[in-house]
Amino acid sequence: MAGDLSTAADALHRIAARTEPPLRVTAVQPHDQVNAGTFRQINFWVGLVSAISISTLIVALSGLYAVTSFAVSRRTREIGIRAALGSSRGRLICVILRGPLLRLALGIALGWGLTVLLSGQTSLTPGRVAASGGYAAVMCGVCLLACVAPARRAMAVDPIEALRAE
Repeated sequence: MAGDLSTAADALHRIAARTEPPLRVTAVQPHDQVNAGTFRQINFWVGLVSAISISTLIVALSGLYAVTSFAVSRRTREIGIRAALGSSRGRLICVILRGPLLRLALGIALGWGLTVLLSGQTSLTPGRVAASGGYAAVMCGVCLLACVAPARRAMAVDPIEALRAE
């Protein structure tokens, strides 16, 4: 294969010298290596953006967990009273998740609007719709994952203990 490349390079040099003498042909490469540098650069940036995105999701997950856990600990008495009055587990979970899910919906809507505004592209293509839906699904998954432990802890609250706590 190397012999073929050197033969082709010599022929290319002769043709270039004959047709356009000031033209210098350098760095003759096989076709599959022509864009290899560009692909390495693109792969680097994709990897960097992916690493930043994953670390951002982890920070968002820990922040949501901390805020939800704090809110549940502050509302232990309220949750205990609701449970003592006969509120169902589903209703208690809705009470706990209402705040984080509302903030999530607001964040997704504002983020999507800001993205459309900054990109200047208002047309909806199937690719953009799928990307936006995937983004919303990942963020909902992160939010629900962050709220699972505080919600489980709230479900374990004994109404009598919650009323005695304060």
